[in-house]
Amino acid sequence: VVWEPSARNKECDWCYDAGGPDDVAMRFIQGTEYTVDCYFDLNNKMIDAIPRERLRVFDGEVISSAVVYEPRLTDLAKMIGEDLKLVGPVNLQFIIEDKTYKIFVIEINHRFGGGTILSMKAGLNIMEYLNKEYIERSEEPLKMNERKQFLKMERYLSETYFGL
Repeated sequence: VVWEPSARNKECDWCYDAGGPDDVAMRFIQGTEYTVDCYFDLNNKMIDAIPRERLRVFDGEVISSAVVYEPRLTDLAKMIGEDLKLVGPVNLQFIIEDKTYKIFVIEINHRFGGGTILSMKAGLNIMEYLNKEYIERSEEPLKMNERKQFLKMERYLSETYFGL
């Protein structure tokens, strides 16, 4: 995958006219879905990122996810985020196609994702970065924390009963 900010203006095998000049639709991509949770500093440099596989999703929200080692996704997230001059917490979603192993960017979210809590548990200390940059206004460079590789998260619904 080569990141080109102007790619949506070019002909490509996965872009389709969805009705308006700013609309794009993609063909169905059979593959494994990933999210990369990132933090970009005030100078638009990626400080840290943790990729995780989206194992099970319900209504768009991750229910089961696992931290993985996938440097291609981390490198691509860095390239995209720095090119777009993103700042703060960001999550990017990708699909690696089963047949071709091509990487497709499917979402760029300039916010905390629902599963970011797993990346934070694995060492992505977004709250520390935000505190140092916005509260303390520290001049010291932000540093990555130690990793907990291959950590997995499971969410579940549970019932709670109250007497009336």
